[in-house]
Amino acid sequence: MKSLAIITAAVVFSVSISLQARKTVVLEEPPLPPTLTNNSVKHTVSSAAVSAGQSSVTSATVPVSTGSSLPPVGSSVSVAPPVVNWITQTIPPTMVPAVMPANRQDRMKLLHSIIAAQTPTVQTAGVQPLVIVPPPATFPPIGTFNIVAQSEVRQVFSITVTGLAYKTNGVQYFYGYSTYYVGLIPLTSKYQLDHQILPVGISNVINMICTNTDPMIDKSRGVQISAGCTESTGSSESQPSLTYDNSFLLVSNNDGTYSVPDLSSVSTVLNDTLPFNISGLQWARSEISYSWDPVDPFEVDDVLYDPTTDPIGSDGFLYLSSGYITNSSSASGAFAMKISLYVSGVTNAFQIYNGDGNPVAPTPMNLVMGKSGTNAVVTVNGGDSGRGYVLQWSSDLQHWTNSTPYFFSPVPYSASPQFYMPLTTAPQMFFRTMATNMPPQ
Repeated sequence: MKSLAIITAAVVFSVSISLQARKTVVLEEPPLPPTLTNNSVKHTVSSAAVSAGQSSVTSATVPVSTGSSLPPVGSSVSVAPPVVNWITQTIPPTMVPAVMPANRQDRMKLLHSIIAAQTPTVQTAGVQPLVIVPPPATFPPIGTFNIVAQSEVRQVFSITVTGLAYKTNGVQYFYGYSTYYVGLIPLTSKYQLDHQILPVGISNVINMICTNTDPMIDKSRGVQISAGCTESTGSSESQPSLTYDNSFLLVSNNDGTYSVPDLSSVSTVLNDTLPFNISGLQWARSEISYSWDPVDPFEVDDVLYDPTTDPIGSDGFLYLSSGYITNSSSASGAFAMKISLYVSGVTNAFQIYNGDGNPVAPTPMNLVMGKSGTNAVVTVNGGDSGRGYVLQWSSDLQHWTNSTPYFFSPVPYSASPQFYMPLTTAPQMFFRTMATNMPPQ
């Protein structure tokens, strides 16, 4: 109660003095009623089998080895299931447009839509039951490429490798793909992905062209390979987190056949935007500023600020720019990030993280007392965009009256709400702010 006594004196002093000259009072955190969060006076800111074409299922353990196979369906033989499985399929020409989109993102969307229409069910393909990688208990570490890549690899659910080849008339076409599903053991490192897993899928896809006997295929021009790693919530899959794009010339053998080239240099890169699976995520705000001026963001992504900049995708994942989050380390990054989330189902629903992925203390709320005619004016400054709060007043420090709920505006430099009270009443009142767990509005 000692700190509370100090607060009380400060507020009473502010009311009697600030009517002549404005004075700012920074309130400390008082005890909270059960319905409010313990962040007061502070503010935190988001088919059946394939009907056409061929399909095959290959399996691999980690490290990858060839020739392993699944036990027969319904077999009682005690055999440990393989860690990963590949589904490799050709695509019927009738499924592919005559001209592929030039833009990579548009091309990948088209390819994945074709794959979605062709992929057999896991049971039909004979792949072991899939396990959804649970989201991390806390916001994942970010800040540098290595840290972010490691975090994203551990959340990978599937990897799809697609192949584009050339016909003798020079037209490029989509001929097949190979999809890898993570099994009971999640991936553990980017090295494992790049050198033990992905080359198997690329080899599967390239070998489909090497062994194809269609005379209209120009094997001398090689193939274009694209790969994307996705995450899953169990009900939806994300956009790719790590990707790989490269063109390969096939190895021409003396007998006129072709072989798969060397794949030892395969290395994935982070996609332009990265998915983050946050359970219960309802709102998010991303603020980007320069590290030397962290309080003045030059980019804000927030559906309340601008409906076209919602960082939450239609698939429910939070998407952040890889260019920013890999250069936002508090130790050496050129950028400063402030990631604000509202997560339902937890005690502290309003959360803030920095460019390292570490929790950040909410910005303090400041009370400014002033005078307007016959009224005392209480203005709440500080806080974080999207944060909900109420102003409370009391004449005995025991019984508090709440104002209607207010929210710090998501628009920069917007006016703070003001509360008016008759001058005859204000000097007899104590004021404080209380944060709420209400969703941002």
